[in-house]
Amino acid sequence: MDIGNGKGWSDWSDVDTFTMDDHAYPEVAFTNCPISPEPFRDDTQFCSRNEGLCGIPPLCQAPYPETTCYDINGPALCSSFTWIIPDATSIHDEDGNSDPPVMTYEINPEKVIFVSSGPKNVTLTVVDASPFAYSCTLNDLTSLVKVGLPLPNWTEIPPY
Repeated sequence: MDIGNGKGWSDWSDVDTFTMDDHAYPEVAFTNCPISPEPFRDDTQFCSRNEGLCGIPPLCQAPYPETTCYDINGPALCSSFTWIIPDATSIHDEDGNSDPPVMTYEINPEKVIFVSSGPKNVTLTVVDASPFAYSCTLNDLTSLVKVGLPLPNWTEIPPY
């Protein structure tokens, strides 16, 4: 891209041109259902695309933010999804055991069970299908999953 001002693109640089990537990097987004799962009890579904069980009540109901990959023509297929879900177990864990953390390559991991309460920073890395394999990772405050403590069991008794 040519800036064309003869001095570069700023007063502190003498560069007149620069190169941009061929297309946009992936936009990574997901939601989890239930929103505040209880540890050792709730099967949690993570939805990054409106596919499979995602979008079917009572799980994750669209619309929700979806992961999108691009090529030079616009939105395109993503080639890989890598999830790291701390303090959780899953029957779909890629390392073959159920010890935390969960690492999976599913588009929408399901049957994830958290083993402790508190905020969990879930990481999703997505790679597009272009020859350049652009990738983007969501691992910030928007990806915190708030795992809540279960409500106490109680029984109502009549007064004496």
